[in-house]
Amino acid sequence: MKTKKILSIFLCAVFLCGVFCSCKKNDEATTETESTTSETTQEPSTSSNTDRSAVIGYYAADSLNPYKTKSRTNQTVAALLYDSLFRVNEKYEAVPSIADSIELDGKKVTVSVKDSLSFSDGNAVTSSDVAYSFVLAKSSPLYSAQLSNVASCTDSGSTLVFTLSVPDVFVSACLDFPIVEKGSGKKSVPTGSGRYTLKKKNGEYFLSASKNSSSEEIMEQSRVKLLDLGSVENHIYLLRTGELSCFCDFDGEKSNIKTDAGVSKITLNNLVFLGMNSESEILSSQKARQAISALVDRDEIAASAYDSMAKSAFCVFNPDWEKCGAIASKATTADNIKASSLLDEAGFSFNAANNKYRLTKDGNLVSLKLIVNKDDSRRVKAAKLIAERLEKSGISVESSALSFEDYEEALSDGEYDLYLGEVRLSKNMDLSPFFSSAGKANYGINLKSPLCDAYFDFKEGKIDISTFESVFDEEVSFVPLCYRQGAVYYSRALSFEGSPNESDIYSNIYSWSF
Repeated sequence: MKTKKILSIFLCAVFLCGVFCSCKKNDEATTETESTTSETTQEPSTSSNTDRSAVIGYYAADSLNPYKTKSRTNQTVAALLYDSLFRVNEKYEAVPSIADSIELDGKKVTVSVKDSLSFSDGNAVTSSDVAYSFVLAKSSPLYSAQLSNVASCTDSGSTLVFTLSVPDVFVSACLDFPIVEKGSGKKSVPTGSGRYTLKKKNGEYFLSASKNSSSEEIMEQSRVKLLDLGSVENHIYLLRTGELSCFCDFDGEKSNIKTDAGVSKITLNNLVFLGMNSESEILSSQKARQAISALVDRDEIAASAYDSMAKSAFCVFNPDWEKCGAIASKATTADNIKASSLLDEAGFSFNAANNKYRLTKDGNLVSLKLIVNKDDSRRVKAAKLIAERLEKSGISVESSALSFEDYEEALSDGEYDLYLGEVRLSKNMDLSPFFSSAGKANYGINLKSPLCDAYFDFKEGKIDISTFESVFDEEVSFVPLCYRQGAVYYSRALSFEGSPNESDIYSNIYSWSF
């Protein structure tokens, strides 16, 4: 009996060993099959993300061609597929990517391209590819505005020479247009040199880490799945279930959503401002404009009108811009005492018996007409807050929320004293929309004022940012209120370090893990 028992145990062990060995061989065979599978093989469904690949959103109805896409969401995906001469980080600094060096000489900008860079197909990245991509960028609605000051690009072999219409020491931030391989620009997905390449299996797109990428980071996410956001309704729910790893709301409208997803804010380059008509009877006074600026509570507007999805503007430029560190901190709350003193200096008297309104030298009530486009509820709320502040300080305000057509007509005809506006600045913090004759935000601004000259001196590098801000504070052609913010939502299962930025939401995707 004892011998039979030992024999039974031995046979059982041999059987189990065979099973485990068989399993191991099957696992190895599966791995080998996956590595050599053609791109038409069935890809696992996104709804059961068992392999824990990151899943990011895109819109299938929109193009992934970086020069043809219309949605900002698809632009963020394109940032993973294509490199550029410079990449703009969260401090709005231009960091060299394909560019090796840059030399500024007035209107002439010389950029050299790094050696040994390759596109995803293995071909070398050359200055000829950059010059080709520049032509595409200039004709693209996505990049034509930021490149409007760049008149031409000449390929000189190993270097490129850009010619500017006006000198700009910050022009490198505008040279972040995608670089595609020469001749591939008309393809639905041109050839790039980015961190990932776009692949498709069984009708589903995904990103695969490029073997030819110059990135020195170790990609934790060698495969990133793409989810068509146009086919789903509740993005936040998908974050909770893990079917979506990251979702970005550039408009900040979903900031009040109650969710257990991780949230990170990014400061956009969208400036919300209070425009002033320097030709109006009251605001022609520099002191009066300074007083209005002092009465505006920027923190209140950012917190209340924009539901804390905006950053108060302590200066005219984006507060996240690294150059703003050289500017002395200024108050972003209302200063009634300062405003009262400025109004006295402007020649307006205060009549406590007449509802505390300010009176002009002629004895008429000080009354300002404030207009805002009614299509933007946040700006309408901001206008209401400003009107209430001015009313409490003795300045009568007639506030009107107008249709866009009537709003534009009132601005063109000068039928306003104050107006609420918003402008998206290019990444080099270009204020030409305010200070150039062709600018779309120059309503009410005296283009012959010292401020306009000071701005272009700053742009050319003749004066520093503190000097320009001092001139701006004196002239106050308009009142910077806040810079809008967007929200990036992450699945709680996702772990990573770093922070996203407007130009590259997935800048830290290499560190994502579950």
